[in-house]
Amino acid sequence: MGTLNELLDSKHWTVENLKLFLEHDSSSINEIDATGFAPLHRLLKIHTDKCTPDIIKLLIQYGADVNLKEEAGGSPLIIALGQCVDKAIIKTLLDAGIDHKECGQTVLCVALYYGNSTDTFWMLVNHGFPLKGCFLHPTILHCALESKHGTVDEG
Repeated sequence: MGTLNELLDSKHWTVENLKLFLEHDSSSINEIDATGFAPLHRLLKIHTDKCTPDIIKLLIQYGADVNLKEEAGGSPLIIALGQCVDKAIIKTLLDAGIDHKECGQTVLCVALYYGNSTDTFWMLVNHGFPLKGCFLHPTILHCALESKHGTVDEG
């Protein structure tokens, strides 16, 4: 039958066969494969065209860990922000119990850097992520200025 990641990589997977797969065997729901991704990471990073809040909820329902980091260290939330996915997907991840300590203070910087909407930014702030800089930027303003929309003038 293969793993869940193999199903997601097939060209013609549907929500229906995803449900059937999970009902039959959800043991690979948090398995990190040779590419460094678990199914939730893969969906958010590679298959963004098929990624919906309902599919994210389905994976979570079957045990997907919303705090599991992929091989390079990114959590599902960081990956989602890096892909600028729909804010409904971000909300779904937040509602599933994102561990603020696991994501760290870089969440807002990532949201700004990749040009996520102001609605998404304020949703993260209202969810409790601190208005602080990150290891690369002393303040959140520096993060904003060095985003894809501009650079910080050192002068």
